Amino acid sequence: VNVSGVVSASSATKSGGTIILGADTINTTKTASITADAGTNGTGGTISSVANVQGNYAGAFSAKGGSKTGDGGKIETSGQGAVSVDNSLKVNTSAAKGATGKWVIDPATLTIDSSNVGTFESQLNTSNVDLAASTSITLNTNFDTSSQSNSNTLNFKDEDADGHLTVNLSGQITLGANQHLIGDAEVVNLVAGSLIQNGIDVAPTTLAKWAAPT
Repeated sequence: VNVSGVVSASSATKSGGTIILGADTINTTKTASITADAGTNGTGGTISSVANVQGNYAGAFSAKGGSKTGDGGKIETSGQGAVSVDNSLKVNTSAAKGATGKWVIDPATLTIDSSNVGTFESQLNTSNVDLAASTSITLNTNFDTSSQSNSNTLNFKDEDADGHLTVNLSGQITLGANQHLIGDAEVVNLVAGSLIQNGIDVAPTTLAKWAAPT
C-alpha cells in the first residue's frame, strides 16, 4: 500500500471515523494526509496502519477531538517486522476541550537514535506516545522534551504483554515538568552516564513497572 495523497474519515460535526491500512509493506510519503478528526462535538477517530513486514511512515496523521467537546483518538503506525519513521512525520491526537489521544508504534524491536529521536520528541507535544515492542526498545541518544508544557505521557510498553520486553537506555530522558514517563519491562539496562529524570523506579520485578513518583 502506497499513500501519497489525502485519506479522510473526518467529520464536520460529529466524531471521526475509522481508517485501516493493511499490507505486507505500507509506505506513506511526505505528501500523505490521513485524518480522522472530529468536528464540533465528538471524539477523534481511529487510524490503524499495520504492515505485515515493513512500515515506512511520513506525512501527516491526525485524529483530533472536537472543537467544543470530545477526546482525541488513536493512531497506530506499525510493522510486525520493522518500522521506519521519517523526520517529516506529524501525528496529532490533541483535543481542545478533552483528553489527548494516543500514538502507538509497535514493531518487534524499536531503536531510537540521533537520526529519528526528533520525530518522537515532537509527537509528544500533540499526543501521548506508546513506544511498544514485543522484543526490545533501545534508546541510543538523549530524549529531551523539557521545553514542552503539556501533560502527555511517554510509555515504554510490552506490546504483547508476555513479560519478555527488554529496554536498553543509553541516553538521558528529560521530560517536561508536567509530562509523565511509564513503562513495563522484564529487563531495563542502563549504561554508564544514562539518566531518567525524577528518580524513576526501574527496580526489577517479575515484570518491572516504572513510573514517575506521584
